Amino acid sequence: MITYVDAKKVSSEVPGYCFIRAGFKKKGIIKRRKLLLFQLPIAKNYLAKRKVETINYCQQQLQIALDSGEFYEALWFQQLAQKQFEWLEHLQSMIKVGRLTAWKDYYQHMELWELEEMISHYEGLGEFVEDWD
Repeated sequence: MITYVDAKKVSSEVPGYCFIRAGFKKKGIIKRRKLLLFQLPIAKNYLAKRKVETINYCQQQLQIALDSGEFYEALWFQQLAQKQFEWLEHLQSMIKVGRLTAWKDYYQHMELWELEEMISHYEGLGEFVEDWD
């Protein structure tokens, strides 16, 4: 996410201070219009979005469970929402204190076609393994 701040119209001694406190990083100045450029790193934006999506999903499922009389299901979804929220809060705090840099150790997962290409030599093995079950 990118935003621009007109330093002339800000009454603060430090233009963009609120954006910096909110996690934005100062990226530069647009020379022509003298606007300050701030960017919110994708990791912070992603975690905030993920938090909202997770809680909304669990709340919807919880409501469906309550409406249908599935009280144990509702309890399970409430606990899931709480665990997910706590985990995302923990990740966010680790990134904030610098112990975890977003995506530092991320390796792209293997796509399905890559897996199929790797095991294509052993296609007969799938039938044999299925017979064992």
